[in-house]
Amino acid sequence: MKLALKAEELLADKNPAIVITLVAVQGSAPRNAGAKMLIWNDGQAGTIGGGELEFRLQKLAKEMLETSTIRPVLQEFPLGPLLGQCCGGFVTAMLEPLATHCFGDEEMSVQTCLASGEKTLIAVNDDNSKIIITADKKYIIEPPCQKPPSIYLFGAGHIGAALAKILLDMDIDLNWIDNRQKMADLVQVCKDPIQQAKQAPDDALFVIVTHCHDLDYDLCRCILGKSQIRFCGLIGSKTKRARFVQRLQKDGMSEKQIGQLTCPVGLNGIGGKHPTEIAVAIAAQLLQEMKESKNGN
Repeated sequence: MKLALKAEELLADKNPAIVITLVAVQGSAPRNAGAKMLIWNDGQAGTIGGGELEFRLQKLAKEMLETSTIRPVLQEFPLGPLLGQCCGGFVTAMLEPLATHCFGDEEMSVQTCLASGEKTLIAVNDDNSKIIITADKKYIIEPPCQKPPSIYLFGAGHIGAALAKILLDMDIDLNWIDNRQKMADLVQVCKDPIQQAKQAPDDALFVIVTHCHDLDYDLCRCILGKSQIRFCGLIGSKTKRARFVQRLQKDGMSEKQIGQLTCPVGLNGIGGKHPTEIAVAIAAQLLQEMKESKNGN
């Protein structure tokens, strides 16, 4: 479950929790700055990685919960000498009571400062960022949370279910859609998936793995006809692609529009025909696409 959704659930239930964020990373470390996890009395969501590092942060979070700590704190960890880890890097982690932390696009209202010689936080309106002030008066700016990429996954068959299982554990805005009522326990059932595709944001990534070739085609035609698309992946063989290309040409699609269709979808070289193998290949291609877009390639 995504951290933001779990956080909403914990807040609704008035269940105290601690948000742990890696706010600064120097040298080699298990995760990059910005990695987060949630700790509450009965569980954990997310990970900041690193074995002993995560164990110690879990312990600190549980101590904060036991003492009902309301002021977030900073903790520094030299990974080599203190934790006996071979990474050799240095990380700064912030532990915040959930009530003071904001996920997603909500306005941040926390700025860190020094108070009474201790590393603590005070509440103040800010410009969606957090300023971490360290003991030596140096500061680190944590950028506001970026909106997670939107993925529209059409189809809840074996491949769709295997792919959703991977994507649901990632920081992704997953919209998993099927038009069959019998899939209601798994997925968002929508009688008109085409309308969902039309309403999707321009920066969304689309994966089409439905049970019906005609629906596959209608979704392709809709998505490729949008003024701007980021990625459109279709399950199928080269033969299926050739047939779809012919139909798209007859329907007046330009070569530029058709050229944006990725079929067969999935990173080359992974191979395999098992649904999970196919899902891994597709997830890898989506990650590659998102990374290239983030780097501006």
